[in-house]
Amino acid sequence: MRNGIRFDSSYRIFFSEDNPQLQAFDALQNIYTKDDNVMIVLTADKDSIYEADFLEAVQWVTTQGWQVPYSRRVDSITNFQNSVAEEDDLYVTDLVPEGEALDRVRLDAIREAALAEPALYNRLVNDAGYTTGINITVTLPGLNDMTEVPEVVTKIRSIETEFNERYPGIEMRQAGVVMLNNAFSESSMKDMGTVMLPMFIIIFVIMAVLLRSFFATAITGAVVMFSIMGAMGMMGWYGYNLSTPIMSAPVMIMTLAVADSIHVFITFFQQLRTGRDKRSAIIESLRVNFTPVLLTSVTTAIGFMSMNFSDSPPFQQLGNVVATGVMIAWAVSVFFIPAMVSLLPFKTKNQAQS
Repeated sequence: MRNGIRFDSSYRIFFSEDNPQLQAFDALQNIYTKDDNVMIVLTADKDSIYEADFLEAVQWVTTQGWQVPYSRRVDSITNFQNSVAEEDDLYVTDLVPEGEALDRVRLDAIREAALAEPALYNRLVNDAGYTTGINITVTLPGLNDMTEVPEVVTKIRSIETEFNERYPGIEMRQAGVVMLNNAFSESSMKDMGTVMLPMFIIIFVIMAVLLRSFFATAITGAVVMFSIMGAMGMMGWYGYNLSTPIMSAPVMIMTLAVADSIHVFITFFQQLRTGRDKRSAIIESLRVNFTPVLLTSVTTAIGFMSMNFSDSPPFQQLGNVVATGVMIAWAVSVFFIPAMVSLLPFKTKNQAQS
């Protein structure tokens, strides 16, 4: 039984269960292990990465990487297990042992070893010698992405904050599967506040200016909210979770809900200006707009439902949610608007109606 709607930030949701690439990937993980990662990239500001102070910074990040929740392995140039043969003996040590004094000769030897090692060259170090990576392998339990992924990201960002204080001349950036999964949910939530909310406000301000009616604008806002809430409620009933594509559904639903309401109100105000009373004006508006608005809503819903032909489940779900919201918007427009118009006073330049 479902425990409610949650945000699914895993990259796996973009592939259907019968996707051959996903099946092959799952088979590989079943044989070996399921690992995600965080890649911390350090870039030297001026000098090469083969300098004592830079390698000290790499060692510090490597040590901190073991403190990341669910971390299982940390790989970097400093803790790389370097093998050296001397006669019949084989010595395996960290390429840059902690606390070792690093002179120019030793730094050059580290550079030569790193560039000659396939496990490091163009994987954790680049040939230009100004960028290196620290790869943190994490094994998430997979019980709750809503808490596990942010827990890892929070620790990584706290490491970054402390790193910037300790080593201000070195740039740190993050990549990897865990950071990607977190970006899906984080960017969507951020867009809700920085993009969608201002857009809603701007649209309703323009509507208020064009319609010149507070009540018409407020009713349209209610139509939009009922349509979005109904669609998102049905999303839970369908068994869908929130995802990055579905987060754009409210904008699409709002577009059709506003259009339906505007058609009804424009005709309504035109009829008022011809001298009709409020009741006959809204009846005439519904007579004129009922069929066009219905056809527009139905064809739009069909168009969005065609997204079920997509191989990616989140886009199938987006199409179904928007199609549901569009039809709810139509129903609310033709039933809710007339009811509210009958209760609220509307005035025109030529005549006041109540």
